[in-house]
Amino acid sequence: PRLRLAFLRNGLQIPPALASHQPHFDTMREFCRAFSIERSEMVGLSEVLDKLGMVNHKNLVDGSQIDELIAKGEVETILRYAALDVQAESELALRLMGRSAQLA
Repeated sequence: PRLRLAFLRNGLQIPPALASHQPHFDTMREFCRAFSIERSEMVGLSEVLDKLGMVNHKNLVDGSQIDELIAKGEVETILRYAALDVQAESELALRLMGRSAQLA
């Protein structure tokens, strides 16, 4: 939902992979629904990683710094940050589904 909203807000066409009929596993929604004592509807990845005792890379670069990094031409930093996000989300999804990243 966050990505779809961002695409719409910026007047961009939603890519097929984000079409609402595509199967997906929403880690934020699943964490809030089944694992959060507070029962909030939204929670940041950083908070979820901390609560589950997972490695949290969010203190290295903040998403709000991306524009500044682009302006500086620090593409490698952005790519590393994005790769760490994907890695964290993948491991998180496996854990929330009761599977281990080592067994996947």
